[in-house]
Amino acid sequence: MIYRSTNAGGVWTKIQTGYPYTIRDVHFRDDSLAFSCGERGTILKTTDGFWNESRKNDNANVILYRIKFLSPDTGFACGTGRRILRSINGGSNWSLALPSIFGGSPCADIEFAGNGVAFACMRDEELILRTPDGGSTWDTIHRVPAALPDLNDLHLINDSTLLLAGTAGLLMRSTDAGASFQPCTVVGGNPSANMLEFDFPSPLIGYARSGNNLFMRTMDGGITWTPFPFPLGYLNDLQFNNDSVGYFLAGDELFWTNDGGSTLASQPIPEGFDMFQIHVNTAGTVYLFGVNGAILTNDSAVTATVLERPLPTSAALAISVYPNPSSAEFTIVLDPDILDDTAELMITDISGRVLYRSLVARQARLTLNLNSLNYGVYLIHLLSGTEKFTTRLVRSGPTEQP
Repeated sequence: MIYRSTNAGGVWTKIQTGYPYTIRDVHFRDDSLAFSCGERGTILKTTDGFWNESRKNDNANVILYRIKFLSPDTGFACGTGRRILRSINGGSNWSLALPSIFGGSPCADIEFAGNGVAFACMRDEELILRTPDGGSTWDTIHRVPAALPDLNDLHLINDSTLLLAGTAGLLMRSTDAGASFQPCTVVGGNPSANMLEFDFPSPLIGYARSGNNLFMRTMDGGITWTPFPFPLGYLNDLQFNNDSVGYFLAGDELFWTNDGGSTLASQPIPEGFDMFQIHVNTAGTVYLFGVNGAILTNDSAVTATVLERPLPTSAALAISVYPNPSSAEFTIVLDPDILDDTAELMITDISGRVLYRSLVARQARLTLNLNSLNYGVYLIHLLSGTEKFTTRLVRSGPTEQP
């Protein structure tokens, strides 16, 4: 259910969405019109704060990672299997703008230029695609050398200047509309952090989020970046409303800054929620989106209030993981009452990339050694019949043990 307040939290209205899966991305056209997407190919839409299902593809193999609207009518969503979807009627109907390929590289992001031109990046294939006609046709304009890391995000400074973010500290910039890219300059040397996403409140000042305990800031349109340490180990999302005022979501806390990240204040979010997306509207209302369809909101940037928690308490107990965090070895206990002969366990990173998959059938307890994974936050999923449960798993470094 979703709870919505129209009088600063005095009275709340309960709304059902029927969406119990992880929300991967949210796009607000303005303070009332917004779209979100996530697992099983589902897209949700709101025009007045009441979230309703716009499109559902009930397929466990489909994950939509990004959704963006060029106008109130025209929008794109992208995800697994090289999938790019397009709507020209405000999200009521969607069609494939790029033929999907089962097992193909996920489309990680889409960015719009002018006059029907848009760019997309393919994560594992290191491809940059371009459409000149609003998504009707797509051409490959650049292939990042295979030796370079995977691509996570794409950002347009203007019609000819593009930025790329990727694994192993990848930050690259193009000034010829994607025909060629050069490495950006990072003050102090390029870290090995997994660079995940850009956020530019203005053409010159921008921020880049990493999967490690840092974020970066540029003051010259992405030519030069300065790293800033972050107090928690994994930064799930960030949003800046202007050049100086921004919000960070990490672990179980919401952080904010008034000076571009030089100093931070924080407030815990309600216990038991794994949140991965943040949006702050012009009135200062904060929305958090996360695992199992959870949505939280507040009346200011300080006190969080539950909007949605569709799964009952017992569902949160479907998967128990201990110790958690752990440096390598995890014991996983599954609720035997929900297991069937086809039950499957899956571990993904925050972006949805599958790192481990195994049929567990009716096996209620197992031990996994995840020494091969990088330190950070992961999601562990249990799929049994038509049900899916998700919780968080943290692989910590030697000094981060509880």
